[in-house]
Amino acid sequence: MAFGSKLDTRSLEVFLAVCNAGSMTGAAKFLGITQGAVSQQIGKLEESLNLKLLERDNRELRLLPAGLNLQHHARRVADELRATERSMQQFQGFSFPSLSIRIMDTLGKTLTNTVVDTLQGVSEAMQVRGSVTYRHREDLSAGVIDMVISAQPFDPEVFEIHPLLVEPILLLVPKGMVDRDNVNLDQLAGLLPFVRYAHRRHLGGLADAYLKQHMVSIVRSFEIDQTTGVIDTVRHGKGWAITTPSSLLDPLFEIDEIDVVALPAPVPTRSISLVVRPGRFSDLPLRLAANCREHLRHDIKLRLSSILPAVSAPIILEA
Repeated sequence: MAFGSKLDTRSLEVFLAVCNAGSMTGAAKFLGITQGAVSQQIGKLEESLNLKLLERDNRELRLLPAGLNLQHHARRVADELRATERSMQQFQGFSFPSLSIRIMDTLGKTLTNTVVDTLQGVSEAMQVRGSVTYRHREDLSAGVIDMVISAQPFDPEVFEIHPLLVEPILLLVPKGMVDRDNVNLDQLAGLLPFVRYAHRRHLGGLADAYLKQHMVSIVRSFEIDQTTGVIDTVRHGKGWAITTPSSLLDPLFEIDEIDVVALPAPVPTRSISLVVRPGRFSDLPLRLAANCREHLRHDIKLRLSSILPAVSAPIILEA
């Protein structure tokens, strides 16, 4: 290929073979072509440059100054071509030019590495973001994203759904604020503001429905979007919150500053699933869901099993 130049890669390859072999005959053997073909390529190269590159004297070849200069640059070109080939090999076997994945903010820090490890061999480019769940369903339907790990409900007739876990809601309070065996939410609401998740969030709706069912009167409240913000507010003794076990995987959660308490029954649960548009990804979502379950199982056992009330333990769902 010439790229608008007088030179082409084949002629340079033959020229370098002659330089390395020191003769037309040796270059022909190395390249597996005839000596006449080698001589023709060198002649074509000299003609295109209008320069004498080699001095032929008694079967020996001697590089002239122009030939020495061309040899220097031709080697650089050959090195770059080899590097280009090696670089392009990394794209072999990729099934998708790009993938866009959203992870609910509760699990963003927990599952991002698992998602990247699972998908890095199948996509040339990947975008992984932790985000609140307001538009997960709409973005997936519109093709803005390819996969989502979300607590939003999705229609199984429309989407391919791979359940990961189901978990009950539970109570977070500053250390020592309540009697674990006799929780009085009305009394708690009179002492501290309720730290509520935004109404548009699925978890916020679950908490509000629970408080309404148990006829708890909220006097003061804060509304916060992010799980980290909710935990941090409780951690500093500014309020109490209703959340779920998976939110306690957040790096800001410290058991020394917060009590994790089971809520009075009946307690609603939420499900978290990997959701994709159907028919596009073969068995890839199955593998990703399995890896996410295994990571969650490990993290929950390692970090939460000793601090969660038994009735508040999440259940990892099998495929």
